[in-house]
Amino acid sequence: MTQAEKDAAKAAKQAEKDAAKAAANSADKITGITLNNDWRTIRQDYVFVKDPDTAKALRTANILASQPRVPLTIFPLADNPNETLYQGGINGFFFSVVLGVPVQVPQGIYEHIQQSRIANNKIARSIKVTNPFTNQLVNVNLDVASAETKARLGI
Repeated sequence: MTQAEKDAAKAAKQAEKDAAKAAANSADKITGITLNNDWRTIRQDYVFVKDPDTAKALRTANILASQPRVPLTIFPLADNPNETLYQGGINGFFFSVVLGVPVQVPQGIYEHIQQSRIANNKIARSIKVTNPFTNQLVNVNLDVASAETKARLGI
């Protein structure tokens, strides 16, 4: 290897180190981070969040933390009644919410959950119930279900 090649390799290595250092510093200096929108405030007894591991996830988490809190209770869907957690993510920021428990979540998380539950609406409407006495399938028409039942099923 010639001296010029060694110098170029050394310069490239130093540039890589400088870029990594700059990326780490920029993640710490994302605009909008204040004591009032620290992403850790999203955590609660029944709302779990994964520590953001990218600048985009950290930025998203802090934006969510700055949003007003909205009350939410998520009920299990009929196709998975043993489900205990709703798990979701927005731009690399991941969170879980315990089902069946009233919680307060940022507006963005609330909207994300509502949209994903609406997407699962089709699944919830295709419930197949078997009569335990006759073992015959029963046609379940959720369009005429009560508002409480629809809310419980997330539709």
